[in-house]
Amino acid sequence: MLKDAFSLLTTQSLVSVGASLVPIPGAMGLTDLMMLSGFSAVMDSHDAAGLELLSRAISFYFPVMICFFVTLGALLFKRKKTKQELPQQL
Repeated sequence: MLKDAFSLLTTQSLVSVGASLVPIPGAMGLTDLMMLSGFSAVMDSHDAAGLELLSRAISFYFPVMICFFVTLGALLFKRKKTKQELPQQL
């Protein structure tokens, strides 16, 4: 079990580094293929596809959502602060 986890971590790390170093237009498709191939060596292809989609969600979509909520929170905080300061200036 620990050997499989280490193998998955190694595969994902090598694919991420390899995809970053090779300037291929549309490299995400190649990255997906390499992850599926590497993960399929450790588990069946259905689970490998699910793990690859989870990895994509965590590495791409999750940070985008965090940035959205932080930006929204900063905007709302700024608006609230501006509304509180406005009566004091009159």
